[in-house]
Amino acid sequence: MHKRINQSYRLRPVVLVAAGITTMACAINFVTGTTKAAPRDAVAPKSARISQASTESPTSAAVDSKSALAPAVAGSVQLRQRRGGPRRFNRQGVRRNSWRRAGRQSNRRAGRNGRAGRNGSGARAQRRGPLELGISENQPAMFSNALFTDLNPKRVRLIVSYDVMTRKDDNELERVTRYLNAAQAQGIEVLVTFEHARGDVQECKSKWNLPQCKLPSGAEYERNLRLFFAEFPFVRLVSPWNEVNHFTQPTSRNPVAAARFVSIARRVCPGCKVVAADILDEPDNVKRRRPTYRRTLRYIRQYKRALKSPRTTCGIHNYGDTNRFRDVGTRSLVEALKCKEIWMTETGGFHSFGSFRPNQNRQLRATRFMFKLARKFPEIRRAYVYSFFGNPKSRFDAGLVGYVAPAHAPTPEFAERFEPRRAYRHIKQRMR
Repeated sequence: MHKRINQSYRLRPVVLVAAGITTMACAINFVTGTTKAAPRDAVAPKSARISQASTESPTSAAVDSKSALAPAVAGSVQLRQRRGGPRRFNRQGVRRNSWRRAGRQSNRRAGRNGRAGRNGSGARAQRRGPLELGISENQPAMFSNALFTDLNPKRVRLIVSYDVMTRKDDNELERVTRYLNAAQAQGIEVLVTFEHARGDVQECKSKWNLPQCKLPSGAEYERNLRLFFAEFPFVRLVSPWNEVNHFTQPTSRNPVAAARFVSIARRVCPGCKVVAADILDEPDNVKRRRPTYRRTLRYIRQYKRALKSPRTTCGIHNYGDTNRFRDVGTRSLVEALKCKEIWMTETGGFHSFGSFRPNQNRQLRATRFMFKLARKFPEIRRAYVYSFFGNPKSRFDAGLVGYVAPAHAPTPEFAERFEPRRAYRHIKQRMR
């Protein structure tokens, strides 16, 4: 009795395998339409099947199971081939995961490094045509310089104090008037960028009551803007505030006020194109090889939360990435702002600044890398190279042309002479 029970337990796996093979074969025959009714006498009685299985050894049963499984597997492979492979199409006849494959292909087309940009609405951003170039310079003498005329730029950028129309203790209004009139006479588009009042901003570290350190109220800012556009109605491109997150600007401590200035500029000049943000890629630690931008990103989050108008065009200043040959800062700003268009409203290679000693070759490499950065991010549509005039005696010198000081005392016949630097020649080729 015990021996018969043990034999039945040994035969149970064999019976289960045979039943599974039979079920699979019946299912395949049903799908392919080859099911036929078996004769009544073709099916052996249950007692006979059990006695036949009991006489077979386990080895022979396993061999028979493999031989019985082979036609079932072959039938399933033929069925998959006839239906186009294993689950490659859904019920609507659309190939599975086709949207993922298409997304990867669009990524490769949109960015040369396999990266596709996104605008504020989440759509893929693709640059329309080549990068638009401009020159950022504040001196009106640029328009009469032969080297500038040879460049033949179509766009320039001017930085103006927000209170230029109401402040009478300097000649800034005269300079701005000559600048804008010269640009209008030559048919050059001007991006006017406002900032703090005239004065030494280095004193703001200890004296916050100075005019250049104070943040204007919304009413004061709006009153000055209305006077400016009344005097220069042909200006149709404006940036409400320059480098809003830099410590020399009073807006660096109040991102809500910086966002409010954008709304005021759009209300004062409804037909103007307003460039929002104007963020500097200011890292937490400049000395790190791959720095972080926690403070800058926190400022952007507060700025976006307070901004009530759409972020159509935003400006960035990516000096750090351009001159240190990296892209982490530009990538952080572009992804955090999520604007439809990004303009590098101030960028360029340093000729000399701080630890950067005067070097035209390094400035040329940084200028070339600036264009490489622009190619990486399809959102970047325009770049303003700062600046045109360079002065070796200045702490910050990023000029495309350098001032050549005379060896003798100036005479009435002497005129200031500038010579082009290597970066100037590269910009001239790009302008064409």
